[in-house]
Amino acid sequence: MNDINLRNIDLNLLTIFQAIYADGQTTKAAATLGLTQPAVSHALSRLRDMFDDRLFTRSRSGMEPTPRAHEISHQVSKILDEIRNVVTGDSEFDPTKIEREIRVGMLDYGMTFFAPEIAKILSAEAPGVTMNCQQIQIETAIERLDRGSLDLALAPFGTLPARIHRKVLMHEKYFVAARKNHPKIKAGLTSEIYADLQHVYISTTQEIADLVDYELQSSNIMRKIGLSVPHYSAALFAVSKSDFIATIPKGPAELYQDICGLELYEPPTKLAPRVISLVRHQRHINDQLINWLWDKFDDLVETS
Repeated sequence: MNDINLRNIDLNLLTIFQAIYADGQTTKAAATLGLTQPAVSHALSRLRDMFDDRLFTRSRSGMEPTPRAHEISHQVSKILDEIRNVVTGDSEFDPTKIEREIRVGMLDYGMTFFAPEIAKILSAEAPGVTMNCQQIQIETAIERLDRGSLDLALAPFGTLPARIHRKVLMHEKYFVAARKNHPKIKAGLTSEIYADLQHVYISTTQEIADLVDYELQSSNIMRKIGLSVPHYSAALFAVSKSDFIATIPKGPAELYQDICGLELYEPPTKLAPRVISLVRHQRHINDQLINWLWDKFDDLVETS
């Protein structure tokens, strides 16, 4: 890598590196760039010679970046963005001049709480930007970020791969929701009553629900699932019209408490708070609009 003549460096190779890093497959990268798969494979061979590293290794899930590829990915993205800014003259970001759609994946509570507030911000400060909110499953959201079908995602994510960047927005404790005047909870919610009643299970957040069950089982408490639904709102409306109960994070529990006529109780055992995160893919690290919106979510949480 010493004494490299810049005239011998093909910048097109960097765009191919970025596409392979983002898409995780040479065939997908070829489709993204409008090239043939052999052309991308040939470019990867040249990239390996240029960086003196394999950069990507084949696995069942696709092309896995090497440590060297992870190391240079941010620099490559920054170089390409700076070149675009030089060519277009867009060195200073002005949200009022942007016309673009931002695709944000959320659970139903996120759409109820965050989406309207972010929409108000966009309307006032970036009127040419449209937010397309999409319902997500936590288990497939990262794949959608990898594919580029989502720009941002907001949910209680667990462990994330290095290529996905996280911003923790809030920590939410859990409540147990029941309808008012529930005949079996007049004197309070005990662990015995909790285990005896039927529960509503929110299937969209299966990974998080499984963690809740694990913590309950550590205290020898088992939930009996009587109904499974994909949304918090559906779960709490079901609770309001039955003797079912639901273990729900603070946000949706308090949002629907008055609407559904609910009583909220402390869980029968201590549950770790749910961590709500905003995530994005590594390739957006220098996307000025995504960075601007990334910070706006912070502002929203601070003022809520």
